[in-house]
Amino acid sequence: MPGSSQLTYTGSTGETVELDGPLTYVGTALGIRGRAWTYSLGRRGISGQYRAAREATLTADFLDLAECDRARGVFDRDVASGSPGTLSSGGWSQRAYVVKSEPSDRYHGWVRASVTVLLLDGAWSTPHTASFEPSTLASDYGKAYEYGYPYDYGPPAPARSVEVPGTVPGPFRLVIWGRAVQPSITIGGNVYAFDTSVPAGGYLLVDTLHEPVVELVTADGIRTDAFDAARRGGGLGSGSYAFEPIAPGSQLVSWDDSFGFDLTTYELEGEIPWQPRASSYSTPLARR
Repeated sequence: MPGSSQLTYTGSTGETVELDGPLTYVGTALGIRGRAWTYSLGRRGISGQYRAAREATLTADFLDLAECDRARGVFDRDVASGSPGTLSSGGWSQRAYVVKSEPSDRYHGWVRASVTVLLLDGAWSTPHTASFEPSTLASDYGKAYEYGYPYDYGPPAPARSVEVPGTVPGPFRLVIWGRAVQPSITIGGNVYAFDTSVPAGGYLLVDTLHEPVVELVTADGIRTDAFDAARRGGGLGSGSYAFEPIAPGSQLVSWDDSFGFDLTTYELEGEIPWQPRASSYSTPLARR
């Protein structure tokens, strides 16, 4: 597609179908380029606006019959199991099913078909990740009190921030590295807090890209559902909701500096951008 990388479908089992490869070609794939909001029209405005899943149609040329059969198997396996695959292009992705193929032409080893795709997320997403390490300023530059108090002078933790790309608040992925006790992080005025302890060598995973997920993972890789540990406060917009979408722009980040974490924000677009954009975030640090 112009201005972006080739379109690829990755099945739920990891098997891929290159839709702009040497054996399958969908051209400009304009069918997935459109965008639409769902809304209720009022007297002088709209309400309840959101991006819903939608159906799109592509014309695909299968230049190899064996590849056509293989691709059909990948598509049908996901639909039958209820486990969507992922369409991706130029770093943007969205969950999808390929539910229909209607051949319109065949010549020897070549088939042209109209392919129906269900775009499930209503928007395309691309991740931006930043890493936050505990500050060492207090321990390195502390100055003792004159009268033997059990604590020292220390500079305040430096103000830190994250630049969140995009135009609308979006989901996020948070990986809090242990050891951490009841970790709490404030991002842009909202408190993301969790009533659990993260063991040394383990991490707490929070992901809101689709349905919110909270998992505690030990150093041995044992995963435990920790959804109930997420504090919800008064719900969305209350200032203490653990799944609050993160607004675009420069957002201040603060915590007690006793642990480190990786923050991934997902930029959302109704359609894949025509011009590729470079990520403004650093690569997360390796901690395992």
